[in-house]
Amino acid sequence: FARGTGVEQSWEQAVENYRLAVSGGDEDASWKLGDCYNRGLGVERNDVSAFNCYRRSALAGSFIGMRKMAIALLDGRGVRQDRETGLKLLRRAAEGGDDNARFLLEQKSE
Repeated sequence: FARGTGVEQSWEQAVENYRLAVSGGDEDASWKLGDCYNRGLGVERNDVSAFNCYRRSALAGSFIGMRKMAIALLDGRGVRQDRETGLKLLRRAAEGGDDNARFLLEQKSE
């Protein structure tokens, strides 16, 4: 539903599907739901809810979730700014193979 492949695109339906997947333990669905909250797609924009979704995904071991949680910590979006923890998470995601985290780590460390 998020992309509208084979069905009419609906962010509201995508959010519902992500919520169901999160309740089933899908760590990728958690960061995707966080993106919906972060951007206000299918739900009201909410930085705290976005952070909580990213955190859930990161704690489940998702390197993408770690990167997104790190960005929120570095920027202070939905949570008190914490550069040290943000950089640690970003480093862990980069070491796990997240190329976007590696790129961001190089920029944030300069």
